[in-house]
Amino acid sequence: MRYVLHIGFAALTLAATVVTHAQQPNGNPSGAFLTFLSHRSGHNQLYSCHQDGTQPSPIFGGPLKAVPSFDDSFVMFREPHWTRQSPNGRYFASWVYETGKPYSNYQGALRPMLWVGDIAGTWTRILNPDCNEEFAWSPDSKQLAFSILSTHHYRGSLQKRPTTTEICISSIDGSHERCVLEKHGKWFVLDWSPDGKRLLLENRQFGQQLEDGTSALFEFRVSDAINARNRSRDDQDWAANGATRFLNQIDLDLEGMQPCGARYSPTRNELALEVYDPRNMYAPNLVADEDDELGQGRMMRLLEKIYVYNMDTRGLRKVADYEEGIRGPICWSPNGDDILFSRYLAKDDDREKTLQDKEHGLAVWAIGRDGDHARFVTTGWSPDFPRMQTGDGR
Repeated sequence: MRYVLHIGFAALTLAATVVTHAQQPNGNPSGAFLTFLSHRSGHNQLYSCHQDGTQPSPIFGGPLKAVPSFDDSFVMFREPHWTRQSPNGRYFASWVYETGKPYSNYQGALRPMLWVGDIAGTWTRILNPDCNEEFAWSPDSKQLAFSILSTHHYRGSLQKRPTTTEICISSIDGSHERCVLEKHGKWFVLDWSPDGKRLLLENRQFGQQLEDGTSALFEFRVSDAINARNRSRDDQDWAANGATRFLNQIDLDLEGMQPCGARYSPTRNELALEVYDPRNMYAPNLVADEDDELGQGRMMRLLEKIYVYNMDTRGLRKVADYEEGIRGPICWSPNGDDILFSRYLAKDDDREKTLQDKEHGLAVWAIGRDGDHARFVTTGWSPDFPRMQTGDGR
């Protein structure tokens, strides 16, 4: 379902040379740069720009050079998808596909992996080959937390087992990987609290129809859990047994709506929430041909809404809701005053469209945490900022 919501409508050596290199914009007085994904070059790439969307510059992604191949009928591409900056603004992490185009000639495995690299574009590496597309940086920019679903390891129709999830933490060089929580079902890492003590998790349960799915937000007191585990070294199954007592559900009163993403504010005890109404989840894809039923089903516009939840008062307020729809992922501005998200471009707006896709393009927008001052930033999606408000961490 996550692929439908966010994509379909969504080793350890240095990587092969990519035909794009970062040229960090200059003259940004706050020192914080926005990263985002874009199709503006004709294929998916990660960009950096000023906070107002000016001076975009490619960082990562694109066609690969000097990659050995015995078949010249396709070109290898590296395509970043969900991407997040480290809190200090020095690094990025991205869920990346490496594939040949056209795929009809390539016919290889499509297996996205979690990559890390520096914003300056001087190095990249694979961090984890098995995790889900959602992940979170630790506040000190030294670790990442991610989820590994058991079904990701199963190949073939005979490997039918119950779905379980491992919540893992790893250093950015791939070292010191450990499972800190294991649960039945599908669990996803949404964010890491600014104080470093909690992970924001989402548990999703899927029904026969998309509208039957439910989800719930939890906080996992990861620092308390790790400290407790260090005192229980003899328990080999601690992540599945002892860790669960550090998991607490966030009581949201969404009146029938479901959360599908959330981020901690960098400056206040607030969450920015993506929510949807199961009874009215989608708007049609207006770009696809009228007689192409399959095409019309691709990238239907998700009718997300953006809410802010005050974790002290448990107050909830809606800040963004548009007729044409909203999709995530979302992020906060470094000062916590704005929330950034993506809106769908109009049917006749050709920006962000690839030649083969008949899907709506996307644009990054910002809006104040009180729902004021909505504004266009740039075309693209998956925006993210560092948490630091100045360039001191660079």
